[in-house]
Amino acid sequence: MPNIFDILREEHVVMRALVQRAEENTDKDSRKLLRDDLKLLLLPHAKGEESALYPEMEKTERLRLDALEAVDEHQLIDRALETLEANLEGDDDEWKAAAQVLRETVFHHLAEEEEKTFPEAEKAFDAARKEELAEVYRHAYNARAQELK
Repeated sequence: MPNIFDILREEHVVMRALVQRAEENTDKDSRKLLRDDLKLLLLPHAKGEESALYPEMEKTERLRLDALEAVDEHQLIDRALETLEANLEGDDDEWKAAAQVLRETVFHHLAEEEEKTFPEAEKAFDAARKEELAEVYRHAYNARAQELK
């Protein structure tokens, strides 16, 4: 059974590709689909992390600051996604600028998690707890995804 970190890393690969595609694609007909795909991945992912992983990290003194920072970064990503959405009908440069900010924000967040946060958090939880967190994550992710459909 995959643990929470396995799931998150797999989703990060998909996120990078999708955010990159949004920045590279300025076709107005594709923008709504890209926006929808981004929302259906980024928002449930954030909800899952905020429901499963970050509360557990906050219980450990050395991980608390990383968890709080990650939640703040999610808020930045939400704002960047809102800006992208506001530019659905904008010209190509407006869309590309908004997509670039989203990409930079998402890539920074993912890199920080993968290079710093996850390795530290993995040391704090045993295998059984990591699997339990995966279940909590999946439940929160799926509930948020259903709300968006």
